Amino acid sequence: MSSGTKLKVQGNALFSAKNFKEADKKYTQAIQASDDSEAADQRVGGALCQLRRMYLDASNDAKKATLLDPAYLKAFVRVATAEDALGNYQESTKNWQLALNVLPKFNLTPREQTQMVQYQAGLTTMAAEVVKIKIHLSLARTRL
Repeated sequence: MSSGTKLKVQGNALFSAKNFKEADKKYTQAIQASDDSEAADQRVGGALCQLRRMYLDASNDAKKATLLDPAYLKAFVRVATAEDALGNYQESTKNWQLALNVLPKFNLTPREQTQMVQYQAGLTTMAAEVVKIKIHLSLARTRL
């Protein structure tokens, strides 16, 4: 196994552990240590790592905003969207529900009505993903 490939494997392990910053460093080292065909593969891993880190940063920033202003609707939506992209469906579901909770209950403006429909759709989609995962886990346990 070449040194570039070894570094990529280390980067993949860090990525799986959600240590995106260190994974990105390993991918960069792998690119520098690789020939052209290997380097192309390392660049894809590095790009994915940067993208995941961007979503993680967006989620963390939006979570801080919700702590500063618990009625800041857009922050809950940003957390829900980022967590969805990260595959954290339970966290996404929770934040879609929090966004719905922030909306007024009565006399909604047309914009708020549109938002409510969008947020309910996000909540329904993420709740379905959570159910799918639970079913897969249950099936996997019965096979063990």
